[in-house]
Amino acid sequence: MEKQQIISFYLDNNVLISPELLDILDKPFPIDTKFSVLNRDILLVTEYKIPINIFDYEQAVVLKEKNHNKRLYEKFKEYIYNNIRSQETGLTITKKESESDSTEKKITEINPEDILAERILAERQNTSINNVASSQNIIKEEKNLQEKNLLLNEDASEKITTEKFVDKQADNVDESVLDERKKEFMRKNRIKIISDYSEKNRKRSVQDFVGFFNSRFKELEKILRSRQELQNLTSISRIISKKEKDNVAIIGTVYDKQVTKNNNILLTLEDQTGMVKVVITQGKEELFTLAQEIQLDEIIGVTGIYDGLIFANNILLPDIPLTKELKKSPEEGYFVVITDPQVGNKLFLEEEFIKFLQWLRGEAGNNAQKDIASKVKYLFIVGDLVEGVGIYPDQEYDLSIIDVRDQYKKLAEYLKDIKIPIFVCPGNHDVGRLSEPQPGFRDEYSRALWTLPNVICVSNPSLINIYSSKEFEGFDVLMYHGGSFFYYFNNIPSIRQKG
Repeated sequence: MEKQQIISFYLDNNVLISPELLDILDKPFPIDTKFSVLNRDILLVTEYKIPINIFDYEQAVVLKEKNHNKRLYEKFKEYIYNNIRSQETGLTITKKESESDSTEKKITEINPEDILAERILAERQNTSINNVASSQNIIKEEKNLQEKNLLLNEDASEKITTEKFVDKQADNVDESVLDERKKEFMRKNRIKIISDYSEKNRKRSVQDFVGFFNSRFKELEKILRSRQELQNLTSISRIISKKEKDNVAIIGTVYDKQVTKNNNILLTLEDQTGMVKVVITQGKEELFTLAQEIQLDEIIGVTGIYDGLIFANNILLPDIPLTKELKKSPEEGYFVVITDPQVGNKLFLEEEFIKFLQWLRGEAGNNAQKDIASKVKYLFIVGDLVEGVGIYPDQEYDLSIIDVRDQYKKLAEYLKDIKIPIFVCPGNHDVGRLSEPQPGFRDEYSRALWTLPNVICVSNPSLINIYSSKEFEGFDVLMYHGGSFFYYFNNIPSIRQKG
């Protein structure tokens, strides 16, 4: 197999392969590992099934590659090779008496408790539900370890139990059955997905983009047409055919924006019939300020006087009308919106997040707060659920959990005791593509999350209807992480200046 094919195989599985390992491989090594990088030593770890702390080991690899600390990696390497010699010869390799046990433990964090806990956890994850004999072996081994005071303190036991629950649920789920159960769960909780992007990736053509802009224009045009000021609407082609001054009203897309030598603003607007230039003079201060914030590709309405070009008297944006009546549910209820927990970052507010979940379960807060919690019907988590991996340079130094799969598993551990519907959509730190719309979670990396029975995964953006009944049409909730907002932060001075 060509080296490029081997590299592509690993990249498709989100694994990096080192050059020295690539030189000795003639075909890909099976991906049955949690490592996100493979080198010769990791290959040995996998082949000899050497128990090792993946998080600490991969951090040591990073430090070695960046020439920050090679000694830590050498300690791991020594441990790996000693373990291999032990397996090959049947002898146990011991440390020199002159070496400090406490120092060795502190540097490598390799000790019997960690090694045995990892092995037991691995056995549990690979245990079939029907494999009673294997389960009995695990229980027997745990009991032996507990008697030797090697393993089961409360923290270690809880860790194994929780991770087993999350992993087992994710690994054993029948996706078709899960989908049907979620449909029934949504029906019982009065949930309807109005808009959710689920189209598969495909090559885009120019016509796709033309269709997108035409569709966008028509939708925003509908909103603008409802404005009283645009009742005498005219197409651009009819306006430019006029030979006399006339009051006009148009709707168009901002094709170009310039500042004239007199410091007036000159916009070029287009619709499906043609283009026309619009002048906004400094003398109309309020209108000029608004025009300064208009961006390319915005769809706006303009009224003014046409005389070869349009001298604007008013600019109208496709806003929600202030006269629109607010919906009111006949029964009291709440939904909670949070965003960017970024589980896996060292700065993740774990204590605060746990308290928040306790409040949702009615286990924290005063009586008034508990009363509100009892009426919370839905939880929305709007993107950046985890910190992710490789989002920005040197991110590994900010991570408390280095494997993105384990980040989602940790989040699933937090959420598993919340019984109300939980809506989640991806953000720029989550797995998946960055370009919007981002499809909802349905990959192997986030499997522990989306297999939770009450977690409803939607795209970014998406539109959801909640709390409807025979007497009430429900509320429409737009979920959007806000990636496009950065463009406006950078280009609109008033937003940037006001923070």
